[in-house]
Parts: sequence; C-alpha cells; structure tokens
Amino acid sequence: MTHWTRKLASPIWLVPILAAFIAGWMVWQERDQSGPEITVQIKDAEGLQAGKTAVRVRNVDVGQVTQITLSDNFEAAELHIEMNAGTADMLVEDSQFWVVKPRIGRRGISGLNTLLSGAYVQLEPGESSQSRNQFTALEQPPVTDADTDGKRIVLESDSAANIVVGDSVQYRGVTVGIVEQVDFSVEARATTYHVFIKSPYDELLTENTRFWLQRGVSFRWKPDGVDVSVGSIESLLGAGISFGVPNGQPLGKPLQAMAVFELFASEEEAEQQGYSRGIDYVLLLDESVDGLAVGSPVMFKGIRVGTVVEVPFRWQPDENSGQPLRLIPVLIRYEPDRLEGLVASTELEQWRQHLQHFFE
Repeated sequence: MTHWTRKLASPIWLVPILAAFIAGWMVWQERDQSGPEITVQIKDAEGLQAGKTAVRVRNVDVGQVTQITLSDNFEAAELHIEMNAGTADMLVEDSQFWVVKPRIGRRGISGLNTLLSGAYVQLEPGESSQSRNQFTALEQPPVTDADTDGKRIVLESDSAANIVVGDSVQYRGVTVGIVEQVDFSVEARATTYHVFIKSPYDELLTENTRFWLQRGVSFRWKPDGVDVSVGSIESLLGAGISFGVPNGQPLGKPLQAMAVFELFASEEEAEQQGYSRGIDYVLLLDESVDGLAVGSPVMFKGIRVGTVVEVPFRWQPDENSGQPLRLIPVLIRYEPDRLEGLVASTELEQWRQHLQHFFE
C-alpha cells in the first residue's frame, strides 16, 4: 500500500463526511417537521413580535410569527407565519384569524391572560375544502363560536338605536342570541343587524315573530294608568333586542336561516304591526287633539278595536262637501283581527257593512 493510499484510508477523513451527512439530515428533518408558510394581513401589529408571537387553536400552539412587514400599499401589516406540521387541513378558504389581547367592552373585559404571556394569534379552522395561504385577520374576535348550533337572521331598522356588536337578544327576559354585525347603508339611510339565535331557541322564530328594541326603562300608557317596565341589567347599561309573537296572533310557520325582519322601536309598536288588515276611516273632530298621537288606541266599550294612523290627517275637504274647515281630520284604522275569538267572523267586507250604520 502506497503512502497516498494509506492517507486516504485514514479515519480522519470520515469526520467531514459524517458532519456533512448529519447536517443534511438535520435540514431534511427540519423541513419534514415544519408546516405550511402563510401570510395574514392585519390592520395593526401592536403587541405582536416576530419569533415570539404564537398561533393557537384551542390554546394549543400550532405555529409562530416569523416576520412582520408592511403591505405593498403601506395600509396594513403582514404577519409571515410558519405553521407546524400537520396543520395544512386547518388552512382553508373560510378559516378565520384574529389577535387575542386585552379588550374592554359592554360584554366585559376579555384577554386578561395575555397581560403576562403577551398577545397571540387565534386561528379558527374552517370547513371549506379549498386550501389557502393568504388571509385577512378580523378586527374583532367573532362573538359566536363557529361550531355553535342555531340560526342567523337579519334585522332592518330606519330609526336610531344604540345597538352594537355583542349586545344580547332576549326572549321573555332570557338571553337566547347575540348581535354579530351592524351595518349602516348611506343610500337606504337604514341600519342592518346580523343576529345569531342559538339552538334550541331558534325554533321560536316563526313568520309572525316581531323584534323590538329593549330599553332599560320604558313607559307605556294604558287606559288605567302608566305601565313602567324595567329591563335586564344589560339593557340598563346599554340596549338590547327582544322578540316574540303579538298577543292574539298565531305562531305561524317556522322560518329558515337568514330570514329578514323589521326591528321596531318598542314592543307596543311591534304589537300594532301584527295587525296588518284594517278598514280606514277619517274622523272630523271639533275638539282639541292634544295628547292624541300616531299609535294611540281606538277603543269601543273598553276594548281596543283599532289604531290612530295619522293626526292630523293631511286631507283637504271639497269646498262643496259642506264639511266645516274648522274640524280636525284624524285617520284611524279599524282592525277586526283584534276581536278574533270574541266575534264569529273577522272578514273585512262583513265588518265594513256592519260598521256602516255607525257613520250614517
């Protein structure tokens, strides 16, 4: 054996070869154990740190923020996240991300555990089959867990209401749902509320259901005095929404999800809208109408039979009609459905003929 042959066969040459093999194996092992790389765009990266901020699902770390940069238009921050191996199925079209940090709102204080551990990114895996690696984080955490059973509906209102995301929806004083989203349309000058009613209370939603604003303290005028109603502690602090079926009305058929309802300003207004059929009459009064307002009851022998629709009624009598111009016109609506169960029939035409002699 020559000198060069003995030198090449020396064990010292095995050291760099073994080191290169180990380094290659470690690189392969790291790549094999790492998961997908994703980007999450967020409005503000306050409290987040590259190399420290974790991504969690049900309080289990499933990834980490590796880099934080600005978006191309400088209007948002981008979180570059390296997920753990085996998390690819969580990253689909409808997956949601948001930042968990201390927050104060009507629903109380949340995220206090992050005061010591620091903020983290919460992942809510979706159910879609379409994979995705770029996401936009929610500005606020979702108010309803994705796996909660129930129905989502839409409420519409053109009046002012101090309703915000997270406010409760109640049925007879029991919280059965929550406001998930509030949108205002400039064109329609109306507000839309997206509401979630959890199971099994979603079975209370029928075609005759009415929704109204629940004030902390409300006053209702009755023939025998004033009815003062005090709501829940939540409604005293802000506002809430209640619903039910007006007295005397049938429940109606159950409704599917995403049904649209009108949100009334009060329970009394919601009850009045339950009587959609009516016969309109114009009364000419020669006395003061002070205290008479739209929505006031029309009574007959102590029983409510209708509602004041407009006062004063915008109506100009014919000069040849013989009606004195000093009389004040008031539009009322007789609502025979209020007498359902008390009379044999509530057909409009029969009642129109029956009431004719009152105005002859």
